[in-house]
This record gives sequence, C-alpha cells and structure tokens, in this order.
Amino acid sequence: MQLAKCTLSFALMMASILCSPVQAESEHTHESLYQQAGLDRQFEGLWREVRSEYAGLPKREESHDSEQTVLDLIESKFSEKQLRVSILDYWKQHLSLSDVKFVSQWLESPLGLELTLAEVNASVGQGDTAMPTYLNRLREAPPSKTRIDLLRLLDKAVRASDASTEMGMNVHLAAVTAQHASGQAPDNAATTEQQAKSLESDRGLIKAMIRQDVLRYNLFAYRNIDDESLRRYITFANSPSGENYHKSTFFAIKAAMLTASEELQRQLRGLPLQANSNS
Repeated sequence: MQLAKCTLSFALMMASILCSPVQAESEHTHESLYQQAGLDRQFEGLWREVRSEYAGLPKREESHDSEQTVLDLIESKFSEKQLRVSILDYWKQHLSLSDVKFVSQWLESPLGLELTLAEVNASVGQGDTAMPTYLNRLREAPPSKTRIDLLRLLDKAVRASDASTEMGMNVHLAAVTAQHASGQAPDNAATTEQQAKSLESDRGLIKAMIRQDVLRYNLFAYRNIDDESLRRYITFANSPSGENYHKSTFFAIKAAMLTASEELQRQLRGLPLQANSNS
C-alpha cells in the first residue's frame, strides 16, 4: 500500500491549503476565495496522486485499452475543475458571505500577506535542500517548547493534520474503488468496505505520523515569523468566521473526494471493462 507515502505528501499540500493563500483577490465571493486560497493550484495534480495509488495496487491481467480507460476516468473525475464544483457547492451551503469577507480581509492584511509569502517560499523550499538543511540545523539548536506548542495549536486550529489524514485515506479508497469497479481486483483483494474499516482502525497511527510531518513543515515555513504573529494567526483561525472557514473547507474537500469516487465507481461499472480485464 502506498498510503504512507500519499499521506506524507498531502501533509505538506494540506498545510499549504489550510494555512495561507497564494494570491489576494478584492472581490469577496466564494469563487474569489477559492482562487485566493490557492485551491485551484493545489488540486491541479490530485488526480495524479489517485492514479499513482491505483497503479500500486495488485490487479488481474488487463488489456491496455481497459487500463487506459480507467486512468482517463480517474483524471476526469479527480480533475481540479470537477473538485471545484463540489467544493463551491458545499461552501455556498455552509460558508456565509460574511464569513467569506472576513476571511478574505484577513488574507489581504499585512500579516496575511506575510504568511502568504512564507508559505510560497516554503513550497519552493520543499523541492530543494532548503527544508532538510534547516531541519538539520534544528538538531543543534532545537526550537523552544513555546514554539512547538504554538505550531501544534496552529495545526489544530486549521485542521491541517486532520485534513491530511482524511485526504490520504480518501485517495487510497478512490484507487481501491477503481480497482474493484473495473473488475481488476484479484480474487483475494480486500473490498473497498474492508479497506475503509482497516484504514479507520489505523487513523490514530496515520494522524500521529502526519502531525510530525506537518510540524516539521511549519517549523520551516514559519521560521521567520515571530511568536506573537503566530498567536494572532491562531486567534484568527479560532474566531467564529475563521473556524467556520477551516471547518467548511475540511468537509468540502471530504465531500468533493466522496463525490468524485462515487462518480468514478458509477461510470466504471457502466463500462464493459470486467470482460476486457479477463480476456
């Protein structure tokens, strides 16, 4: 199973999604907030994660045509465009325009923009030696308990570890759904329901691993942000509108993943792939 690898990558992705925006927009609508929070960029490659997880699952012998059909449907159902529709639909039901305005104004504030820059730089730093070099230096000069506690509080406030854990589990279950719905699961393969039950029993262990990864990422991302600024950020995240935004985003992404999986299953079961996979 590639779930451990998947959840680690999403720990970084979700920390970026839930902690700060990529760009500012002046118009206070659900659509503008979606762009402002950078969800369009973050979800551009999600389908690749599902395909990668699917590729790592055991399968029967299948024809090239049937395999390509499955891969194409994964790309279609987990595209950013499709996820955006589901997320915006959920937001419009659960996130008021007054909440959108409050969150947008925070993101456009001097501190919000400073956090934005920190997140963007951290994302760039993931691809080179900057992050591991910084974390290695922390072994010689560890962060204070106060700093660790603040970053833990931030993680809890923005639901980064919760979201990363949920996302990793949903990506794996989406891949298992494709495996079974296309008739390519071996006879001894666990069903989607069995996989879901197994993952749920391991949720605590998965989240513990993710919390450590999110902490390392945040130590690097906010290395130039002082404690008082982090406290202000946590205060925003725990405000009624801030809390509603992060809570709504968490459940909106969860709902979008479920919808994509259900659509994938429905469409795969409507195609003659099972016969092809055994030919």
